Amino acid sequence: MSGSTPGLPRWNETAVVSMALPIQARQTLAMIGSVARERSAFRHKRIAD
Repeated sequence: MSGSTPGLPRWNETAVVSMALPIQARQTLAMIGSVARERSAFRHKRIAD
């Protein structure tokens, strides 16, 4: 694992949280976030039609 992740603020809380969270949990959160974005985009697309 690299020490600094690009795109993340370099706050102490962020570093502590990212080190405390297992990699699998972060991947799951990222997957949930992407699914939520796809659903909201799909909803907006249906409203536009």
